Amino acid sequence: MWALACAAPTPTGRILADNAVDLHHGQLAVSDRGIHTAVLRALLDDPSVPDLRRIRAASNRLDGEAGVLLAGHAHTRALVALELGFNAEVGPSGVRALAGAPLLATLEELRVPGTGVDGGALVALGASPALRLLDASYAPVGDDVCHALRAWPVLERLYLRETRLTGACVTALSAHPTLVLLDVQGTRLGAGALSGLVSMSPSLRSLGLEATGLGPSDVAMLVAAAGRLETLDLSRNPLGDAGVEALAASPLLRGLSGLELIDVGATPAALGRLRAAWGARPGLTL
Repeated sequence: MWALACAAPTPTGRILADNAVDLHHGQLAVSDRGIHTAVLRALLDDPSVPDLRRIRAASNRLDGEAGVLLAGHAHTRALVALELGFNAEVGPSGVRALAGAPLLATLEELRVPGTGVDGGALVALGASPALRLLDASYAPVGDDVCHALRAWPVLERLYLRETRLTGACVTALSAHPTLVLLDVQGTRLGAGALSGLVSMSPSLRSLGLEATGLGPSDVAMLVAAAGRLETLDLSRNPLGDAGVEALAASPLLRGLSGLELIDVGATPAALGRLRAAWGARPGLTL
């Protein structure tokens, strides 16, 4: 870990002296510091700061200008990970500013939950060639992202919790050929939302559908289309006995290593039959 010896107790100096920059790994970690964009600019402009590979700047007071700064700064041209989550003022403009930036050629992880990012800003990023992880949860992201995200060639992990997606979009995203994890927890899809689900990508291993309003008919679609899923979260959905028993009787159950079914409105008898079908292996949460 590297720290700058700073005589004057400036905000920049204090952050650097507190081992915020890891010289060996090229990481700037300034989450939960309450910093503004001006302080981030001062950090990046410091001549002692190396070219950066990772920036962790969640839960601060950054605004849309932070995106402009990061898009054009010489020290960020080879970023592989950028975390700006829960900076509410970053907004769509801050994410949109990254469009066309040199860093998009190398960026593999983009975390912008709780920033107010919308679908238009994500669409503006284009077919990001290196992005493997996107977290745009807790934001007004709607179905306008579906076509764009399906065009991202190496996307593996997608977190869109508490967004405005519909079942049709979730169904389309589940067929992304490289996707390994899809989590839309808290997105109000509603009963019957997966009625169009025919098949999922064989690469998809983890599906998070907690508190999405799905019903027993959606479970029937899932078990018929789930392919090679390994972990599934259906907690806090009104599945009832019919949904739970459909899972218990399905070949899908045998391939799962993790299943969460907390508060799904089923009777003890139905849950008992599912527990018996699951057997003694770990990974079942009821």
